[in-house]
Amino acid sequence: MIEQPSYSIDVLQITDRLFSAELEDDPWVLYHATSSLAEPQIDSIGFAGTPFSIGLDPITRLVNIYRRINWCGIHSDGYGALTAFALTRSTYPHCHTWFREASMRSLIYAQKSFAGGEVAMSFRQAYEDLQHFISSSEIQAGHLERQINECSSLVRRDGAPSRVIRVNIELLTAEFQSLHPVYELLRVLVQDYKYGVVYAVKLRPEDAVVLSAHGGNGILCTGTLPPDRIAGKAILHLDDQPAPWKTDSIEKLLAWSTSELYRSIAANARKGNVDVAPARASRKTPDWLGEDISLQIARQYGTPSILQMLDSGNIIYNEW
Repeated sequence: MIEQPSYSIDVLQITDRLFSAELEDDPWVLYHATSSLAEPQIDSIGFAGTPFSIGLDPITRLVNIYRRINWCGIHSDGYGALTAFALTRSTYPHCHTWFREASMRSLIYAQKSFAGGEVAMSFRQAYEDLQHFISSSEIQAGHLERQINECSSLVRRDGAPSRVIRVNIELLTAEFQSLHPVYELLRVLVQDYKYGVVYAVKLRPEDAVVLSAHGGNGILCTGTLPPDRIAGKAILHLDDQPAPWKTDSIEKLLAWSTSELYRSIAANARKGNVDVAPARASRKTPDWLGEDISLQIARQYGTPSILQMLDSGNIIYNEW
């Protein structure tokens, strides 16, 4: 019998577990937080990767737009998350799913803003940050001022100049609009979200071959786990509110780290059953979406050593 509890946001704030002690204390049970959007696929065919993959190309294009205007965005869960996590996870095998060792960890993935998964969330936020940039002369001016201040501060102290891009909004808008169809697909997922879901998954020894432990990132499954592994499904009615942030007891984490399942999947990670090296957007000098005025700033504020470097034509930049 599959456990199927349901929680309101108020009850969720005060509870410390989603399932029975029988499940929660079982070292062969892992947990996957998602939303109603993924529920039909998981219930019918099991855990076989996200049905909402957009591929690496649009992610790389969006990241490179940020690089080409020398900007990091407004929110850390936009461009920052896109480069730190989304680029990496978009290079994993299509059939991959992340799990946690405790039911209350990573509830954030069950909330509305994460509809479609972490890649979808960070892409939407990074796209919307660029929307704000394009529409706000104040944000544009602040970005240029910060770049000038950083560059002038560096060259005043004999530091190599950093880039200063005076963004051409027409060029930026043309590049940005090409990603609108992808954004619309991901925006609809937020509209279609109904509730959060956390699955309790009872594993078998033969499943360990497709699992690997990756520390704080969780447990990665690069194969398919059939629906008969589902031992529990908790429905979270979050009412558009953020999921509560829960921490795990030391006892729970220690018990997990000494379990037979953990030892098996930790060995898989050491064997390198999946490439977890992050993908990178192109690191060559970008085709700037605007004018690079860093050398003008360096010449205006630079020390004699900086001026000598500029005159030599052998320019070194501070790059981020």
